[in-house]
Amino acid sequence: MRETDVLSTKNVLRLIQSIPSPKAEPFKMWLAQVGNDRLERKRQTFSGNSK
Repeated sequence: MRETDVLSTKNVLRLIQSIPSPKAEPFKMWLAQVGNDRLERKRQTFSGNSK
């Protein structure tokens, strides 16, 4: 596989974000929720708190 055949994680997320279809909205919302959950978990781990 050539480097031109793949996208970085950042570029995959940007590509998904750019899809104008209403059918993509549930996936975008799910992806945003997963990202938010992971950031919250990291923040809690960093501050020494756990759920």
